[in-house]
Amino acid sequence: MPLLAAGAMLAGLIGSQPPSDDGLSRIGTVADSYDGFDAQAAEQLRQDQCLMADALRLGGPEMGALAQTGLNQTPEQLRVTANQEYWNDTPLSAAFQRDRDTVDGDLESLGARVQTWKASLDGLSYPGGFNSVADFFWPPGVPSSSGDDFFGQVGYSTWLGEQFWKNEGLLYEDPAPEADETTIQAVKNLGTPLYSEPVPGLPSKEWAQAYAEWQAFDTLLDGYAFSDMGADDARMFLAAGGFPRTAPEPGSLPFRLAVEDLKTRFAACAWRNPIDPSKVLGQEVATASAEWQREIAAQATQRNQILTANRDATKALATGARALGEMLGSPGSPTI
Repeated sequence: MPLLAAGAMLAGLIGSQPPSDDGLSRIGTVADSYDGFDAQAAEQLRQDQCLMADALRLGGPEMGALAQTGLNQTPEQLRVTANQEYWNDTPLSAAFQRDRDTVDGDLESLGARVQTWKASLDGLSYPGGFNSVADFFWPPGVPSSSGDDFFGQVGYSTWLGEQFWKNEGLLYEDPAPEADETTIQAVKNLGTPLYSEPVPGLPSKEWAQAYAEWQAFDTLLDGYAFSDMGADDARMFLAAGGFPRTAPEPGSLPFRLAVEDLKTRFAACAWRNPIDPSKVLGQEVATASAEWQREIAAQATQRNQILTANRDATKALATGARALGEMLGSPGSPTI
């Protein structure tokens, strides 16, 4: 559901805390443009909202309702809803189990209906016109009969089975688009001559800059846990001819283009902050994050309308498919 995914994704958050003290921020080769912007909180919020988007796309009614509510919550409330430790009793894992229990009950009730159809034929006279007497008295789905039962013929039981056998772990895979092999090779060709372990003897600032860029290039090549090189990280690296050491002036056309590119990045659920060893992109990231959050908030009414209509339509289609299967299984109804 592209509309849902676009409406559900990420946002920015400006706060009073300094950026996270990760391995690169300790280098401090230049003045830090992230001062006054909580980049880690903005990144976490985007990740949580992307998880809600995937729950809407992959989950059942219970999980979808929880994700819809999550997108309307504060970042602090959403952090609880988006807990990814699904092997524990998290809100998402509980909703997933409720959806599975509902589907399991529906599948069991379908099996009972096959026996009801068979019982409704008992005592009737064989009308002829079938390959055998058993073909008349044993409806599809009864053991030893051939073909799918009537619910299978209309696709209802198949759809239920697909819902039941969903792998919960797939929901938590990193949604960020990954670079293809051609792009990865282009990044290697550009970056390998530029970034290597700094040699001793460089002035302290130059050494720190070289070290930060070398580490950043290693991160770019290796990707993150459970994900490879990000497609947008590769785009930014190739477009800039490496890692930028300066940034466009705020308010300028290049700055606006960079901000829009970042919002496009967020819309694709590439939720991480850009790899920025020189710490020069802070104003771009802060501006894009704040604008993206405002755009997501402005979509709330329409998003809720779409999600509610989608849930109602899915329920109506499932109800209609089951009713069609019941009709075909009724005595005197034609089969398909």
